[in-house]
Amino acid sequence: MYFRMQEVRSLLKLGLDDHEVRFVGIFGMNRVGKTTLAKAIYNIFHSEFGSNRSFLENIRQIWDRPHCRVRLQKRLLCHILRKKVDWVDSFDKGIRVIKDTISGKTVLVIVDDADHGDQLNALAGSRDWFGPGSIIIITRRNQQLLKELNVDATFMVPEMNEIESLELFSWHTLGERQSNEKYI
Repeated sequence: MYFRMQEVRSLLKLGLDDHEVRFVGIFGMNRVGKTTLAKAIYNIFHSEFGSNRSFLENIRQIWDRPHCRVRLQKRLLCHILRKKVDWVDSFDKGIRVIKDTISGKTVLVIVDDADHGDQLNALAGSRDWFGPGSIIIITRRNQQLLKELNVDATFMVPEMNEIESLELFSWHTLGERQSNEKYI
């Protein structure tokens, strides 16, 4: 489960080309650690983006619940603007507001557990929604949607062995974790 920081930096291309918007996909089997890896990336690199960051978790599970699409759009805007967003009252308006509000800002957005393109179109539509140096990370179970979205890079999270599973379990249950930034 541990990945060398230089591998993650090269995947994200942080600091290499701050003029690009990067879409990065993380995929792998169910319960293999995709969200955990995305959280670790977010926790390590979020400060490089100031307040312009958002982690949207469990998209697949909540997408089809009543009014949740607009709530997710509001959550993204609230995270980045750092204030309550009352003026988004419809799905289409949410798309317009996100595009207009985020346009030109360098952001870190993680869309966790996406399972179809409509979710990404509503939350992270296209590269021109974001400013140079932005990174959009999408986690999902399989690689197909990532190919369709033409992401810049993908990373397959390998299945954990018994030791890695135990380490992950103790990290979640006991709060124990190696704090060495060389690994995440």
